[in-house]
Amino acid sequence: MKNRFTYAVLFGGLMLLAQSCVVLQPNELGVKQKMGRMTDEILQPGPHGYSPFTTKIYVYDCKIQDIVEKSNFATHDGLEVSATMNLLYHINKDSIQFIYKNLDTDFHEKYVGNLFRSVIREEIVTYSAKDVVNKVEVLQDSITIILRPLLQQYGFVIDKTIISDIDLPDEINKAIKDKVKSEQQLKQRQVEIEIERQNILFDNEKNKTKTTNQIAVAKQEAEFDAEKARIQADSRLQVAQKETEITLVHQKAESERLLIESKAKAESQKMLNASLTKEQIQLKQIEATEHLAASPNTKLIITDGKSKLMFKEDK
Repeated sequence: MKNRFTYAVLFGGLMLLAQSCVVLQPNELGVKQKMGRMTDEILQPGPHGYSPFTTKIYVYDCKIQDIVEKSNFATHDGLEVSATMNLLYHINKDSIQFIYKNLDTDFHEKYVGNLFRSVIREEIVTYSAKDVVNKVEVLQDSITIILRPLLQQYGFVIDKTIISDIDLPDEINKAIKDKVKSEQQLKQRQVEIEIERQNILFDNEKNKTKTTNQIAVAKQEAEFDAEKARIQADSRLQVAQKETEITLVHQKAESERLLIESKAKAESQKMLNASLTKEQIQLKQIEATEHLAASPNTKLIITDGKSKLMFKEDK
């Protein structure tokens, strides 16, 4: 009995040793090879038991892989640029069996890496050194478009192509720095010109405002002088009118006075004439004649022949 129990334990241990287990992580797939032949089953994430004596399990990581290529690349203008190229890709889950049957286990470097480097060099050589920097996104897209069908035929999917850490030759860097410096100087000069233009506009506006103010002041002064002259003219006119009116009043009063005086004289003479007798008239004539005769001047007296002449003798 004791020997049978020992044999049973040994047999069970041998059976346990004959069995093994593998656990596939998320984003991992497996292919089972049994007795040298691949089965149609694709092993999904999780535990899987198998016999190590008759079966092998090949595990494929389907997470995104990253191939990095940092090197110097020749450009179209005969220069070299240093850059870091990254290719992000992953295994197409439907191509696991194809990869197992047709590709070696080092397929990442042997197929993907070599194709990636080949396409990079073929594309960069069509660009100038400056365009590698200025058109880096176009270059990335171009590499992706060319590389996608090449890798797809082997069961790989491109996620992204990245170009970074581009280092240009010294002469290109100097040319770029000189260009940047020139552009900065040009912008500075443009700013200075704009400031000068604004100052000129400000001065012109200031002078325009000053001139406008001067014109306004001159206009106001001219209007004031014109108004002053008009007032003075009006005043002189009014004075002249007043003086004329006063003169006219005086002349009218004088005329009226003379008229009254002449009328009075006429009335007086009329009254006098009416009151004089013939004898009084003759007496007046005699007095007038005597007055004339008394004059020392030579004289000729003409009368009507009716009046008597009387002369006073000199003593």
